[in-house]
Amino acid sequence: AARRAAREATPDAPITDLLDIVVSTPGLPDKEVMDQCVTFVVAGHETTSQALCWTLYLLDKHKEKGWWQRLHDEVVGVCGAEAAPTYDQVTKQMPTVLMVLNESLRLFPPVPGIAREAARDVTLKGTDREITIPAGCGIQLPIVRMHFSGKLWDAPDEFRPERFAAGASHSVKHPMAFVPFSAGRRNCIGAQFALLESRVILARLAQRVRLEMLPTYRHFPARRITLRPRYGMPMKVVPASS
Repeated sequence: AARRAAREATPDAPITDLLDIVVSTPGLPDKEVMDQCVTFVVAGHETTSQALCWTLYLLDKHKEKGWWQRLHDEVVGVCGAEAAPTYDQVTKQMPTVLMVLNESLRLFPPVPGIAREAARDVTLKGTDREITIPAGCGIQLPIVRMHFSGKLWDAPDEFRPERFAAGASHSVKHPMAFVPFSAGRRNCIGAQFALLESRVILARLAQRVRLEMLPTYRHFPARRITLRPRYGMPMKVVPASS
């Protein structure tokens, strides 16, 4: 209520965050505003933070491939060593940033599986028999297994951001091979925002620093609602010039 009153008192003030957008929307009751805030925290923060966490892990684990330096060179080449990248710069001039993020989302999808319900009877043709899924049946889609399928990906266990050089839609053998945000009409409503947010943050990090894993790190991806490192991700920050 206080935030809404402040916004109404200064309607011409710039909108600086998601809460500003919500409280500036006419007709939204306070309960819906609060519900949206919960969504931002639960669905908007946790998934994006885990995606970035695993991206930093992969960049350091495979540091011999030089992707940190490639990211740094790309960002500095576009907007310099200090200036924050603009929307157009991030989305149109930094393909390496998106390639790295997509490969990280493939190897460590923030949500490792999703549940669906069959809207109608569906018959699947296997190699030796047919299987019918009846309407109303619950279905668990194992995103991790799909992203690691040798039938869908070349060298699926390897960290190869270059596989996404032509873009996600042109880099897969099947349209449902890469679904970190689910797919279809029920896909993640915040997918584009999350991807943009991640691109900006990764670009800003690569521009200024390099993150290195500490020896105390214990690798144990824990599958809960999101895929997270069970024992945390201890890292040290090193200036990019080092």
